Amino acid sequence: MSYATGLLLLLVCAYETHAQLLTGNRYQARVVTEDRYRVQGILTNVTATHVHIDDEQVPLVTVRKIIIRRANRRGAALNGAIIGGLTTGFLSIRSNQKSRFQSPILFGLSLTMTAAIGAGAGALAGYAIGPINRRVIRPIVAAPNEVAENLRRQLDPFTSRSQQDVLNRVQP
Repeated sequence: MSYATGLLLLLVCAYETHAQLLTGNRYQARVVTEDRYRVQGILTNVTATHVHIDDEQVPLVTVRKIIIRRANRRGAALNGAIIGGLTTGFLSIRSNQKSRFQSPILFGLSLTMTAAIGAGAGALAGYAIGPINRRVIRPIVAAPNEVAENLRRQLDPFTSRSQQDVLNRVQP
């Protein structure tokens, strides 16, 4: 195994280890009610009658729509930087195998610059793509007593409480 292949394998393993950390997702929610009142914050819990955004409670029967997106959008930029740096670094190594540099210093400088440019481009792409992931939840038109239950069922997987319950079941 060559030095470059070993380095690439080490970086991929480090990325996979980073990706497998058991942390729950936190979701940022923006609630718009029928009377145009807006609440924004972390979606912490949803009960049979209210949705809890940080320390505020909004009755489910008054909700017009809820926009949900991940609270930690920097993760997409970090993932993009890692993938971009690894990809361009690998392509630089493959390119060097076809036409060798005369000096190992030039090879190291070329590899470093190429990986840094790829990481920067990947971070920008990840940051631009990250905020696109959002979900709009609206109450399904039904009987008034079913609207709250319908919203509760749609929102429950995104709450901090539900995320922690899932993590508690996974951890030994």
